[in-house]
Amino acid sequence: MINQRFENYHLILASQSPRRQYLLKELGLSFEIRTTNVPANYKEAVGMLSKLSGKKHEVITAVCLKTKSKRKTFSVISSVYFKELTMEEIDYYIENFQPFDKAGGYGIQEWIGYIGISKIEGSFFNIMGLPVKEFYEELLKF
Repeated sequence: MINQRFENYHLILASQSPRRQYLLKELGLSFEIRTTNVPANYKEAVGMLSKLSGKKHEVITAVCLKTKSKRKTFSVISSVYFKELTMEEIDYYIENFQPFDKAGGYGIQEWIGYIGISKIEGSFFNIMGLPVKEFYEELLKF
């Protein structure tokens, strides 16, 4: 069984992201959560989405696998292209989805992703929060 290979690992997720937790659970992995708080509010979300509007940006996720005797660090980069968002769209999204726990101020899997993202290059799951395929492959090699 694939998941039995990982039974001896103690995985620590250094994130409060429900999306990362969901993705790890879907892989059948158990893990511990250790986090710090990050200040986020309406004004910051508006500022972030306004900066992303009409532009391409990169989502970079870094992962570190470590034991007492070895360590593997890797990162995955994906590009996201936003259409020009109206202030009405930004306000609607923030009011209804409250993306204060999300890096970049948005979730690709939510309303803003449906109406605002015109193109992605790379891994959808990386943009969602965890490069699942790459994580799994690295964990198998580890």
